[in-house]
Amino acid sequence: MAISEFNGFGLAATSTKYRIDKNQSNLMFGFKAKNTEGIWVDIMTVSPAKQHLFIQRVLFMYDITKQSAGKAQVLRISLDRWIAECDIACLCGFILEEMERFRDPKNLTVFSKETLGVLMSRFIEGDFHEELRPMVEVMDPTFKAEQTSMWVESLPKEAISETALVEADEKIDAMTAAHNKLEFESDSLALARDAAQLARLLSEESKSERAARIAKVCHLRQENALGSSLTSKFMRGKCHHRSGPLSDLQDGLNKFVTQLKDDNGCLVMWVDYMKLGRLTTQDLNSTIELTKKALAAMPERSCCFAISPQLTSERRSGLRAEWRICDDYKSL
Repeated sequence: MAISEFNGFGLAATSTKYRIDKNQSNLMFGFKAKNTEGIWVDIMTVSPAKQHLFIQRVLFMYDITKQSAGKAQVLRISLDRWIAECDIACLCGFILEEMERFRDPKNLTVFSKETLGVLMSRFIEGDFHEELRPMVEVMDPTFKAEQTSMWVESLPKEAISETALVEADEKIDAMTAAHNKLEFESDSLALARDAAQLARLLSEESKSERAARIAKVCHLRQENALGSSLTSKFMRGKCHHRSGPLSDLQDGLNKFVTQLKDDNGCLVMWVDYMKLGRLTTQDLNSTIELTKKALAAMPERSCCFAISPQLTSERRSGLRAEWRICDDYKSL
């Protein structure tokens, strides 16, 4: 329908040169603006619905301009204006498609066909262009259709209320869960304190060795509960300790060093070669390379203490040959 109307206006009505062939009316389908990426590739790709919207907009512009210019005036649209109007029509068509697919929490259609028809007519008549034109020029990769005035102004009040209620319920549930967790921790600490006070009273009443042992155990439990809640986070972040084969320590050390670097912390490494039994050249080289990478990440805020066995070699006199290799790594 839009192609027939276009062919009946202006130069297209008098010359086949300016007409769009009905048999090839989809020549624009799949066309997209240059230098697009991300979500804008889909937005700026011409579809049948977007082409129909664009042609309707061109016909409306022709009617308005013809009324002011007169019948004798030959009207032409510039190439830049043509491309700009096509890009804006593609963005409007994308927003209308998103509004048509949008559903509420009950999976019901939010925007009626009448609402979408009114928005389409308003766009053809020139509404929303001042808002959509800068969006096309910028092509923000974080663009969302629900942030436009077309979406916000057309959203039914019932849908707004329903969405707000769902979001409020989710936030309330999260706050309730956090509150319950805090109450549980508080009750646990209070219970440990009450148990310690009860044990102390029992010790004073019975004056027996058994009561003293019970009081000590309850007191230690209270101290452990209080101390672990205060120091566990500090120990995990500041006094990290890992032991095991070198192949298992690589990933853990890298993650810990990255965390310290992000937190502007200091790295103090402690390598105890006494735990290896016999210090081989391979073990020494592997640990030194591992240590060297960790220290290189924060050279101004890191150091390493290495404890190496000093054993006589079966083949050489004096200290073990492997220990002398450390002389090559004094820079660590």
